[in-house]
Amino acid sequence: FSILTDVSPFKFTADMATAWRKVKRENDLSFTIQDMLKVYYGNSDYAKYDHSVCQWNQFLKDFCADENSRNYSNKLKVASILWKEVRNSKAEKIYSKNLLTEYADRIKEYGKVVQ
Repeated sequence: FSILTDVSPFKFTADMATAWRKVKRENDLSFTIQDMLKVYYGNSDYAKYDHSVCQWNQFLKDFCADENSRNYSNKLKVASILWKEVRNSKAEKIYSKNLLTEYADRIKEYGKVVQ
């Protein structure tokens, strides 16, 4: 691909990797190198990478890095509840400590019991 694109070092894009997985999964024998180059240059919608996965991964990472996340017995469950709220809103798809207060009623059952 370096020779065909004149880009060195060449790196596959997320869309290219998604397209390749689709080719393998569907055994698409008609898919060509030219088709892959169209994906590389953004001239094909053959397969698109779901970038929301990256947003969720970063959201979870930021939540877990927040010292306040230690106050919850099931971090993953709490993060997923908060993510669902953020994802379905018009707000920026990032973690903020304010979410813990804003959605306290939805996550309170996962708070650790202090003895």
